[in-house]
Amino acid sequence: MQARDWKGNVTGRFDTRTNIRVFTRTLSPGPILYIVEPLIAGFQFLGTTLNPEIRPLPPGIPLRFRWEANIDRYSGEIEGYRFGWDVTDLSTWDDPFDRDLTEAPEVVFSAGIHTLVVEAKDLSGALTRGRIAVEVIWWPSDRDLLWVDDLLDAYDLAVHRIDVTAGGVYNLGGGPGFTLSVWAEFGPLLEAATGSAIDITFEDWRPGDQKTFVSDISRFSEAAGWRPRVAPKEGIRRLADWVATNRRLFD
Repeated sequence: MQARDWKGNVTGRFDTRTNIRVFTRTLSPGPILYIVEPLIAGFQFLGTTLNPEIRPLPPGIPLRFRWEANIDRYSGEIEGYRFGWDVTDLSTWDDPFDRDLTEAPEVVFSAGIHTLVVEAKDLSGALTRGRIAVEVIWWPSDRDLLWVDDLLDAYDLAVHRIDVTAGGVYNLGGGPGFTLSVWAEFGPLLEAATGSAIDITFEDWRPGDQKTFVSDISRFSEAAGWRPRVAPKEGIRRLADWVATNRRLFD
């Protein structure tokens, strides 16, 4: 770039401090894509080479994804968005781009791994792809189990050791040694004991639900010398046998 004054004089020598401007043009890998799901988190993607974000979730959770793209870095314009679940071949994916497509319908999964693919494209064809994999897992919900005969034994010992137990407050349960995860462990044991498959459904966690509850039985064990003896697996089998023998009580 040269300068000329009103008399027609032209700059004869370039000076980088006064009469040269350097312009740099960089190619953008694409818009910045933001994907949000209120229960999971927010995600940011740029370009198409990022690995999918993986999030474990319990079954039956409603998911509501929405997204938007930002192109302020290079003053472009968004052509549109598209999304899909479990797109098997991105090279043949031909869903159209829609400028107003900024959210997905609510979806609920009960098992497996499911991948959401969202793409944002600007008018120059630059593309950003975001991928979020939802892995449905058995969410731990541990409980300690106490066989009824062990409970009655505890009552008898409390009376027998009344000199020690009088006025005391104690927790009774299976304790840390006799825990079971519901439904991941309890379900297969119950199906094995009954000899039949059990059809179940899952609902959202309710306010106040405890994911884990295990009784601390150490105080009563020290006071009365008591420990539960029937393990959960054996107790479930005994209960199933008793129900089968006394089915008339449930008619």
